[in-house]
Amino acid sequence: REKLYFLIDTLFKNAGSEYLVVHGNYVRYDRNNASTTGIIDFILKNSFAYYGGQLYQQHKGIPQGNNASPQIADLTLAIMEYQYIRNNIKVGHTLAFSLNRTFRYIDDLFHISEKRSEFKNNGKV
Repeated sequence: REKLYFLIDTLFKNAGSEYLVVHGNYVRYDRNNASTTGIIDFILKNSFAYYGGQLYQQHKGIPQGNNASPQIADLTLAIMEYQYIRNNIKVGHTLAFSLNRTFRYIDDLFHISEKRSEFKNNGKV
């Protein structure tokens, strides 16, 4: 949840606007409107599974089976990668500059390098 809130704040700051508009269906997010983060809270807090005749509410992690789950996971990983790279740039770690050759598909990483140890020995993502 905190990663998604950080992402929303970053988007508003970088846009220099009080509003964000998603063009496909013309969805508008208002920085001062609690519903922008309320949507995230609702999705994360309202995930239920029926197992062994019992109904359970999921309390941790991204809801499994929810239509928004792939996008939530993708955005969460993207902001974690952004924060990792930004922090490494601040301390001058060389790995941060080689990560422009790293690609992610869902939760798998693909890194292009001539040096076998470049990614493996310089830190964890």
